[in-house]
Amino acid sequence: MSFQITYVSNDKLNIGLEESNIQLPIEKQSINTQSIQTHPGITVATNGNSTNSDWLDADGFSEIAITVLSDNNTSQFAATILWSNDKTNIHGAETVLGSAVAVWANARSGQVTTKARYFKLVLINSDSSNPHVMSAWAYLKA
Repeated sequence: MSFQITYVSNDKLNIGLEESNIQLPIEKQSINTQSIQTHPGITVATNGNSTNSDWLDADGFSEIAITVLSDNNTSQFAATILWSNDKTNIHGAETVLGSAVAVWANARSGQVTTKARYFKLVLINSDSSNPHVMSAWAYLKA
């Protein structure tokens, strides 16, 4: 930043701003996001669940969206997020996707606000007859 200062003999000080190198606020160009595949086509047993997702760091992200694909059009699957403050113990659990039938029953999504520093996704197969192959992704939004 530069200023022009002129001293005048009658004890008045004239100050003028000729230019400024201060960065002005501009429209945000993008939002920090991250997409992580948590379950790459794993088989979830009959009436079983899969917690084989690692603890993922959600620090700096305000929301988490989950998308899940199943191998057939069944409404018999759900997804739960486990929350942890220390990456070891479970300090909370939240159902993100219930077992309701959607338009595309094999592909569903849900979104929640971040509740702890770390999270783990659990896929649940409530089909009492068949195991199912499922894939899941977590989309973190700042």
